[in-house]
Amino acid sequence: MSQYGTESCCTLAAICFEQHTRCSELENIRMLWNEAASSSNTNGFHPDPQLGDWLRDRFLHVLKFFTFHVSTPSSDVARFLEAAFFGCSTLPLKVLSTTGVRDASDVRAPDPMFSLFLKHLPVLPAPVLSSAPLAIRTLQSKELITDITFSDVLAQLRQHPLNEEELVACLKWWVGVGQQDPTHDTTRARTELLNATILSLGSGEDARPIPLSMVQYFIHQRMIPLDGPLPDTLMPLSVTKHFTQEQLRSFGWRECSIIDWIQYIFKPDVMNANPAQDVTRSSEWAERVLTVLARAWPSLSKESHEMIKAMLAQKSCIPTSSGLQKPQLAYFPSANIFNDLPVVTFTSGGALKGSMEKLLSFVGVRKHVDLQVVFDRMVKTGDWTISDLITHLVTIQSTLTPDEITKLQMTSAFSKEGENPLPGKKSRYRASDLYEPSVTNRQLGLPIIDWGEKTKWRSSSEEGPSLLSYVAPSFETIFSY
Repeated sequence: MSQYGTESCCTLAAICFEQHTRCSELENIRMLWNEAASSSNTNGFHPDPQLGDWLRDRFLHVLKFFTFHVSTPSSDVARFLEAAFFGCSTLPLKVLSTTGVRDASDVRAPDPMFSLFLKHLPVLPAPVLSSAPLAIRTLQSKELITDITFSDVLAQLRQHPLNEEELVACLKWWVGVGQQDPTHDTTRARTELLNATILSLGSGEDARPIPLSMVQYFIHQRMIPLDGPLPDTLMPLSVTKHFTQEQLRSFGWRECSIIDWIQYIFKPDVMNANPAQDVTRSSEWAERVLTVLARAWPSLSKESHEMIKAMLAQKSCIPTSSGLQKPQLAYFPSANIFNDLPVVTFTSGGALKGSMEKLLSFVGVRKHVDLQVVFDRMVKTGDWTISDLITHLVTIQSTLTPDEITKLQMTSAFSKEGENPLPGKKSRYRASDLYEPSVTNRQLGLPIIDWGEKTKWRSSSEEGPSLLSYVAPSFETIFSY
């Protein structure tokens, strides 16, 4: 009798399994779900919520007929039926998941850690889990439905790019739980995760894919302009702002430095891509770049200072009154002794002081006009008198280099009082060959420097001693070293 009862249970279970695998109701649910999902606005795998609830209720109704409850007088009946049901065929068992009717082996138990970024992974809907706990426990105990694994994560990431919100959730899972999983090698698993993940930045036709395997940098400080050119290997701030620097470095990324940024925006292809973001064509953009560099200047190393100087030296990137100029051809406003000098001029009206002054001075912007330029103006154009020159020298004497002082002593740029040269042939002398325009020197018949008539010579003024310091060798001068 016992053998007869067991065989009857097996026969009944086989009939149940056959009915389940051939269940027209399950097929109807599958078709209705797929048709509704394909015509909805939910990325093609969810039907309308109201319809989805209705289809889940129909599936739960079907599931009741294949759930084995303990009965009396013998609890073995349910056990025999259940064992026979799951062991009588190799055909896959079908269940309803969050993505429609699927083979049970393709469906996973829900886990809130993954719900925000594995949206395409088939998992058991929460209503099914709560409404049919006995059936679900049976499926899980027989490993027909398993927990989400790292392999599932990789498979889903390879198939579906993530938006910014989903990527944040994915990275948070990794730094919080994923990298602490003792079942896999962290470094290898991290590499597999980054190789599998793609960020879809933007939406529609403007969407841009960023494979995480290509990412090298992150931005931590908001010093670098986000509306300007940025490296393709930079993880957007909209993602990285949710993490600490230590967490971001755990992915093998490093902070995008000012040097990294300036090297990128100075690349020819980047400069040519947009004239408005080319430091050699847009004064506004050049000013913004200089402002960023000035703000970062105090915290940068000497090596970084030299690198920036080398990069700017060959670029016409300094906004001036004569357009964009190379640093060594631009002048501070204090050096504006000629009307046509290219003086640094910012469209914002920003002052050239503090870090900005230090930056511009370091990269080569001139604080005074080169003496050769002054001599050329005196000799060739006559724009300046000797009085103008001496007044200028007084203002810049503390900045003159030894080479410039030597040039002052050796250059024949000074005219002599009382000469009436032929047109175009005015004689010029060294300063050491002439004397100050004093009454005594005139009475002695000495060659007197042509001081001019606009400014009266005063030996007690700053101009007098400054002139004497290099005109009369008998005086101890600031030009004697």
